[in-house]
Amino acid sequence: MDLAAAKAVLINAGMSSSMPLYSGLSLSALLVLQVKQLAAYLAEQEAEQAPQFQYEVATVTRVEPVGLCDRVCVDLCSLLQPGEGMLVGSFARALFLVHSECMESQYINSRPFRVNAGAVHAYVQAPDGKTAYLSELQSGSKMLVVNAAGRARTAMVGRCKIELRPMVSVF
Repeated sequence: MDLAAAKAVLINAGMSSSMPLYSGLSLSALLVLQVKQLAAYLAEQEAEQAPQFQYEVATVTRVEPVGLCDRVCVDLCSLLQPGEGMLVGSFARALFLVHSECMESQYINSRPFRVNAGAVHAYVQAPDGKTAYLSELQSGSKMLVVNAAGRARTAMVGRCKIELRPMVSVF
């Protein structure tokens, strides 16, 4: 199988009047190795098209407790690695990397699919240069996961929980 020609196998059926028709990839009787090669090829293509973010250093001048607030906990359908998280902030032009729960601690078990993202009013970086409010995320939403070097990839939201938690304001 010519992996470069794999794009020709993708179909876009559109909609019929009675039911939706799905886009997909039809694989018949391929060897396991070929399926793995195709998956690697598609991941490589996605990585080449992913945005690259440049970070700037910010100085924290103070941290103030603000009491109990509604915090959004985002569970993704992908596992995150150390250094990965989501870009979140109170201003769409000034987002911060919020690390996932991929590290063990004495208080919690590792949950490498989870980001305790922030307050409901905060923005989060989505694909295609867009942002969304954390309160608007729902199962099936596509979001960007970004690593410490600024490399991004897309991940799907599995669920969001909004929980009352003690919060701080960072200045």
